[in-house]
Amino acid sequence: MKFAIKSASIDVELQLARRTVVEGSAIEATVRGVAGRDLVVSGGQAELIRTVTYNYRQSLSYGTGSSLPSRSSEVVSRQVLPAAGRLATGQPLTGQVMLPVPAGAPGSASTELVNIGWVVRVRLQVEGSRDVETTTGIVVLSRALDRAAAAQGPPVVQDHGRAVLGFESLSSRRLLPGSELSGSMTVAALRAGSGRDLRAELVLLERVHHGPWIGDDPARTPSDQGREAETVVASIQLGDRLALDPSQPLRFPFTLPVPQGLRCPSTEEPEFSLRWVLRGVLDLRLHQDPSVEAELQGVTATG
Repeated sequence: MKFAIKSASIDVELQLARRTVVEGSAIEATVRGVAGRDLVVSGGQAELIRTVTYNYRQSLSYGTGSSLPSRSSEVVSRQVLPAAGRLATGQPLTGQVMLPVPAGAPGSASTELVNIGWVVRVRLQVEGSRDVETTTGIVVLSRALDRAAAAQGPPVVQDHGRAVLGFESLSSRRLLPGSELSGSMTVAALRAGSGRDLRAELVLLERVHHGPWIGDDPARTPSDQGREAETVVASIQLGDRLALDPSQPLRFPFTLPVPQGLRCPSTEEPEFSLRWVLRGVLDLRLHQDPSVEAELQGVTATG
């Protein structure tokens, strides 16, 4: 894979061994250049850069608010490139680059409120001329090991005095791209009635806790900057026109396909969280819908 840039002094391209990598591994690349005139390359550097952007709420007067982005970039790893010295017109330049991706680093994400992007940037210093730079994006896959414990907690049940929903025999609470989630949903009615619809959903929950910190004291940060978003990524209907009888518990087997590409891994940062949940919902007429949510460990690195 090649990414090239031209300047008046030297043509440079970055050849990546692969554009998708797993956190904890390394990016391997070759820097190639051809001198467009006699020149001196005095050095350079290769950098792996992570940029995080999230949208938070800015409060305005009279209770109104607007959405503002916060963007920060960090050089995660760097390699100094040696000076190539004097190059004659047409003379080639070649250098090897290896940039480690830290284990546990947040994976690439593109959601409604959050974007986590990664790029490799190479810059060559040419005497008597501006620096020559080329940048290309990469995808970092995550194992989300820090979210494994969250996926072992008990499901959250909201019965609203009508019915208790639950999950039984779930195939896994580790969410893998292109896999299937299977199990059974149970419905224990608390009072007689009827349900319009019962469904299982794969849901991405986004929560931005606050905007950028003000100084070093978290207590000085406004508390009303949070934003939330919810996306139903996959859904399957398990039944309709259900008769609810407290003496007759119901059980519905299901298999829910998981999309091949997940928008993000499960992620927890000080400013925001990205969570995957398996949700069951009983749709009732004129009443709040009972539900159950089981948190999943969403991973994008399947190997």
